[in-house]
Amino acid sequence: MRMALEKDLWGKTNSLFTSYQSQTIPVQYKLGNVSGKRLTKTCLYLPEKDFFKFNEKMTVFFHQSKYNNYIHQHEFYKIIYIIKGEVGLGINGHEYSLSEGNIFILNPLDKQYVWKYNDHQDLMLNILISKDLVNRSMFHSLFLNFSKDFFNLKNSSESNTIFAAHTLGQNFDSIIDTMLTEYLADDLYREIIVESSLQIILSLIFRTYYYQNYAAVKKDSLEYKIIEYIDQNFTNISLKKASLDFHYNPKYFSDLVYKETGKKFSTLVQNRCIQEAFFYLLNTDFSIEKIISLCGYKNKTSFYNIFKKEINCTPSEFRLKNKKIGSL
Repeated sequence: MRMALEKDLWGKTNSLFTSYQSQTIPVQYKLGNVSGKRLTKTCLYLPEKDFFKFNEKMTVFFHQSKYNNYIHQHEFYKIIYIIKGEVGLGINGHEYSLSEGNIFILNPLDKQYVWKYNDHQDLMLNILISKDLVNRSMFHSLFLNFSKDFFNLKNSSESNTIFAAHTLGQNFDSIIDTMLTEYLADDLYREIIVESSLQIILSLIFRTYYYQNYAAVKKDSLEYKIIEYIDQNFTNISLKKASLDFHYNPKYFSDLVYKETGKKFSTLVQNRCIQEAFFYLLNTDFSIEKIISLCGYKNKTSFYNIFKKEINCTPSEFRLKNKKIGSL
């Protein structure tokens, strides 16, 4: 990062926290491996309204060591980028050590704290992304495809992944610089350039994750074609229609799907519908009825039964649980 850019962003950081008025809500928090650390006993809740002013959809600032050991959670998404040094993070009761070039994505309501950070040695960039921006069409598909692994749906401790900037392409840092330069500027088309840069950054991160975890599924394989077909048609799909599109009879196609994917056709469709529902439940205030319709279900009871079987709660309970401050 250029020195001038770093200096300007520090000015923005200091201005942000000078005007910030936080809301503290007492929350009992089950700590992980935090022996010897003096952590707050309450969880600081950070609402979107305090960080996204003047219709801004993204906020960027540097971490400051005076906020170390403050357990907090927020309504928005966050990308952490370690520009230099080594930083210790606690996320949902688990601890991580991040070094220069590491990138970490946090979901809304992740409970977090910084347990190791020195202002003179370390530099950590925080990129806050509002839910409104995530819901825009160009970001929606990115986060939706990523959600099956990164939304902490069943309280999994492995819902976050550390990325290395050098694996994201040689131009990654220049894209970061471009985004920050425009973010700090007051110029024509500033918002478009900032959001486009962020979209590229997220695309690079998600593509890297895909190659690291799903590269074995070749694009020309039948498994990939089946999964892609379901992904694109899940709101209006049936085994009979799918078998016709793949030019097989239904019984043979059903067996083929199981052979290629290890799951029944109906299970794949249900999982995709649930994935869509997760996104809307966590990121919008849409009614349950509207979400059910967006997921392609005509029968509300059928959707509720499938959701409860998979998640052990109703859609309303899931939404309430994940919006409740301090829920574990």
